[in-house]
Amino acid sequence: MNKCKIISLGFVLLGGASLAAVSEQENVTLKGVMQGLLKSNLKLNESIVLQNFSAIELAANQIGHHPKPDMKIRMQLVKNMGTEMGQFKSMDNVVHNAALAIEAAAKSQDMEQVLVQYSTMIKGCQACHGKYKKRVAEIFK
Repeated sequence: MNKCKIISLGFVLLGGASLAAVSEQENVTLKGVMQGLLKSNLKLNESIVLQNFSAIELAANQIGHHPKPDMKIRMQLVKNMGTEMGQFKSMDNVVHNAALAIEAAAKSQDMEQVLVQYSTMIKGCQACHGKYKKRVAEIFK
């Protein structure tokens, strides 16, 4: 009987933690997401220079699984981007997929592949910023 109470308490506590994590992600702005990505990218860059594979893996994971802006912001973006939303999302996917590939390469301690994927990721960031940064800034002005 005590075991059941302990297990039940564990579910309640874990459920509470999940709810706390969800509420922490409410009101996430696009600017906040980008600032978080910048911090993770700076950590990733430092970790690559130091050849710290566990830190590379962690930073790449943070980039690949960054929080999304809240739904209201995403809907406003979709509305204003119109037919270009597909290309915008495609550019985001390049960064996302490269970050996950960096994470996998770091797990294998494959620095050559880390660098190849890092180049792909940064080029994806720059391509998207070059094409959309001013426009997106105007939307959320």
